Amino acid sequence: MFFAKFRKIMVLLGKVSKIFSAVRSRLGYRVFEFLFVPIFLWTLCFLGLFALRVFGKWEVSGYFALLFFFVIPSFIERSNQILGIDINIKRDILFFVFSFLFFAFLWAILFFFVGERKIGDIITFSPRFPNKEDLKWFLIYFLGVSVPEEFFFRGFMQGRFNMFFGKRLKFLGVSLGPGFFLQSIFFMIIHLVWSLHIVRFLVFFPGLLFGFLREKYSSIVPPIIFHTFSNVFMILIVK
Repeated sequence: MFFAKFRKIMVLLGKVSKIFSAVRSRLGYRVFEFLFVPIFLWTLCFLGLFALRVFGKWEVSGYFALLFFFVIPSFIERSNQILGIDINIKRDILFFVFSFLFFAFLWAILFFFVGERKIGDIITFSPRFPNKEDLKWFLIYFLGVSVPEEFFFRGFMQGRFNMFFGKRLKFLGVSLGPGFFLQSIFFMIIHLVWSLHIVRFLVFFPGLLFGFLREKYSSIVPPIIFHTFSNVFMILIVK
């Protein structure tokens, strides 16, 4: 019985491989590898997350996203340059310290000078002191959210889009291209699976910031750090 199922899986994989070969031949190498593949993988993830939401299986969404945002792309793309995998200990430690001080400063302003305040029906600010539980959330956001999301959107997706579109725009001395904007659009849309609340649409702007950091430092490490602090900061100030 096991071998029968295994044979069926191999036959299915063979058919899928033939379909992809036909698509690749039709589109050409550049379009297939640097445009079709990242969008196709994103589409599969989006549809999968949407199905989990509809059928009430959201508790496994984190594992599902990890598979599509980290595991599969790591097998497909082997170029560290495209993925933005560049670790510079001195730079990354300094950026960690900068991110900590930046968000600590924002928190202090909100805590001591603003206090609890509701902005329409969008969000309610209610700054609080961090506790030991927040350290756990820092690790969860780092490993379960920031690393896979930055690996996929600012690494795999933005890196491959850059290979296709190039980077002809200059902003603050940093070279940018259409991939910079496209990854942020896809980043925002994937968050709409959770809800259509206006805050989800605003995710587009942090996506631009993370994408800019990726291009400025040619690495996804700084955006991973900043992304993690951003998420922890939100749970410290939002009710």
